[in-house]
Amino acid sequence: MKKWLIIGAVVVGGLWLWFSGRLEWIALPILGLLGLGAGKAQQRYTKAQEDADIVLEEIRSIGKKADETQKRHDEEVQAIEDKDFSGVPLGDLLDAANERERRRADKGHP
Repeated sequence: MKKWLIIGAVVVGGLWLWFSGRLEWIALPILGLLGLGAGKAQQRYTKAQEDADIVLEEIRSIGKKADETQKRHDEEVQAIEDKDFSGVPLGDLLDAANERERRRADKGHP
């Protein structure tokens, strides 16, 4: 009931200001409320933008790490491909590959 009395008083006051020609008295409080709302929206937008910037920086960091890992892998593959393994027994090749994978796992590389 109290809510409707307040709403009724605001409507009656607004109509009185409208018909008396004092529209600036209506406009000032409304513009003030809109300004408060815009300030809150700006704060939310700024916070969301900062959060997005943090996430983008993390993505860039992960991308750089992936590129570095890919580059190391390519270099390792190229070094292995450049060697001549024609006279090496298959068991020795498998042992060397397994040892290389163990070292990679120990360093925490993917």
